[in-house]
Amino acid sequence: MEDSTMGFVEAMAQALSSKSAFTATWAHVVVGDIFVTRWIWKRCLRLGLKPWPRRVSVFFGVVLMPVGLFLYFVFAKFHLSRKSGEDPS
Repeated sequence: MEDSTMGFVEAMAQALSSKSAFTATWAHVVVGDIFVTRWIWKRCLRLGLKPWPRRVSVFFGVVLMPVGLFLYFVFAKFHLSRKSGEDPS
């Protein structure tokens, strides 16, 4: 049975094996981070999140996008639950 993780690792090694492949892969990652972080920012503004959770979400969206996205969802859930008067847990 083939390990699915090994397929991913081999694909990444191949994608990063040359200068042009590395550049294309890096550009793809950066563009993805920019679009997702912009989406986080716009959603924070639309929800009316306070500045600190907005800044934390955007910071981590730029630095480590999956963490920023996760934090946005956590902050949004708490914000919406407080707005509606529910217990967030």
